[in-house]
Amino acid sequence: MSGFVCLDVSSAVSSSQLSGFKCEFGDQGSARFDALGAWCSAHLGDDFFRRLVDGRILKNNHLDSSVQAEGVQARLQLLVEQFRGNPEFLSRAQFELISSVPDSAFSELDALYPQTYPEGVPVLPPDRYRDWVVPVTTGCPNGQCSFCVFYRDKPFQVMNPSVIGTRMVNVRRLVNESRSGVFLGSANALALPFHSLQSVLSLIQTEFPVLPKGIACFADADNLSPKVRSRLKELAEAGLSHVVVGLETGSSVLRGAINKRGDTVPTEHLIRELKQAGCGVGVTVLTGFLAADDFEQHCQETRRFFERVKLDTQDRIYISPWFASDEGKPAQRAINEMAQMKATLQTVTRARVTAYSSHNFYYFT
Repeated sequence: MSGFVCLDVSSAVSSSQLSGFKCEFGDQGSARFDALGAWCSAHLGDDFFRRLVDGRILKNNHLDSSVQAEGVQARLQLLVEQFRGNPEFLSRAQFELISSVPDSAFSELDALYPQTYPEGVPVLPPDRYRDWVVPVTTGCPNGQCSFCVFYRDKPFQVMNPSVIGTRMVNVRRLVNESRSGVFLGSANALALPFHSLQSVLSLIQTEFPVLPKGIACFADADNLSPKVRSRLKELAEAGLSHVVVGLETGSSVLRGAINKRGDTVPTEHLIRELKQAGCGVGVTVLTGFLAADDFEQHCQETRRFFERVKLDTQDRIYISPWFASDEGKPAQRAINEMAQMKATLQTVTRARVTAYSSHNFYYFT
């Protein structure tokens, strides 16, 4: 596999040059560009634009289908022409990169996205939003959780190693700038066979630049092979640094009511095994997804769960207010419960407890 990243099929730069840059244009605006000069975000006049990896555009924090990526690039190309030859604002190399991006580049990227991410990038943990996302599975091995708006009823499939390799190259085409980590998509990358995981981790270490945050993924204790569980230390040594485990609630009774395995013991064991292997651990907890009368039980049994597992300062607990897919945002009760749950858990754990507003997630360039 080549060590090159591409904006389109006709342009490439070596991974050693993989660095985006920002330009300030006095009172006329500013913009951040990727390593090949394509804009990622831009302040122009009173408007702020951000480009998503899937090609959509946010204008002033709202999706706006009337804004085209090539149109923003054209405005920036006119702007850099005004500052050409003024090294205080713009180097010659930056000018040449920005000016050389063709209109067709963005349509080519738009076409590449669904080939690379057949189910999109549904969600990431908040501290991994700026990772490269390398898809290795689709769907979820459970797929029946009543609360899930991302993977419910989506069949679980493990990608062929050759497909993973191709998509890894595509990821580098879609995101042409340095990132601090890699996230293995989608719902449960640890469900891969052990040797497949080893191969993927090795390939990532070869194909991507230095990764300060390492490699992370989601996992479910109910869908891991015994071989993977017994050899987690080898995976950690191969670069796996952080695993996010779906708990949702520490109550066995309430877990069963939402179509997850009722017994929390396997999840406790997996967390301890990951810690012993040297991996950082993230644990997801939901609020607002149960009847209001169940919250006290949910909160107290979740507190007791974290008293037992003893997380460290390198670990995280993500508290996410639940939302229905047809509503698009959490109800106020879910937000209120999140605040109460956060305050409760902070008294019993050394882990960082953070809000996880998955309804606001966008995968930005």
